[in-house]
Amino acid sequence: MAEKESLTNREYIGIILPDKDSTHRGWYKVNVPELQPHMKDSTGIWCQNHTCKHRVSPSQAGVSGSYIPLQAGMSVVVKCFANDIESAYIERVLSDQYTNSLPYEIIERDDYYQVIRTPKHNNLIAIYESDIDSKNVPKNSIHVYFNDARTTVVIDETGINVKTADNINVTIGIKAKITAKITVVGTADIHVTGATKLKCDATVDIKSSGALKVESGATIDIKSGGIMNIQGGGDINIQGGSNINLNCGGAAASAANATDATAPTLITASDYEYFTRTSGS
Repeated sequence: MAEKESLTNREYIGIILPDKDSTHRGWYKVNVPELQPHMKDSTGIWCQNHTCKHRVSPSQAGVSGSYIPLQAGMSVVVKCFANDIESAYIERVLSDQYTNSLPYEIIERDDYYQVIRTPKHNNLIAIYESDIDSKNVPKNSIHVYFNDARTTVVIDETGINVKTADNINVTIGIKAKITAKITVVGTADIHVTGATKLKCDATVDIKSSGALKVESGATIDIKSGGIMNIQGGGDINIQGGSNINLNCGGAAASAANATDATAPTLITASDYEYFTRTSGS
């Protein structure tokens, strides 16, 4: 009688089934036709997931590692530790088994690095290192696509490009420094919920082609160490529910305060009578 072939010397191609692992170990049920030639397509064997070579694991220094889940319908390679079907494990995914499996568009195979792409919300992190622009991908660029591209961040040789159909919230705990020109295309609302200081050490130009309104329910302090120009092509309204202080470090700062000026002489009744005369000597 011929000796049975050892399972440890073979690789088998299988298809992942949608069954859930109740033990929460990250195992997957795989239909392997070569090992189960007479079984239904919905029948499979439980396999460990060894596609992540450094799985999330505890250690004396803490927990470390990575984990990428597999999905039902993926084509995988199954191997066995021992001559026992219950020792099976998934060694790798056969992603190139399918035609047109490069992402989004046909681009140069050796210039595209896809870090991760998820199936439910189509989140993607990728790097394109070609020195030539592709059809939809700029050369030498890093891409982050979130929630089916509702928000995209592309870093390329022109700079950092951010586009979103949702909100942008930026929280800065200490300081933020911007050394370039900022252009807002379209309508912009800037809402500050706490104390705000606008300070410039040179010239400040605030210009509007329409109405410009600066309104405060309390104190507004606008200070410049140099020249400050406020110009509007329409109306400029400055309204304060309390005090509005405009303080310039130039000539205006050295001028006497209004409270220090000599009180004006008031017009008396006789003065009024004099000014209403049509003639007099």
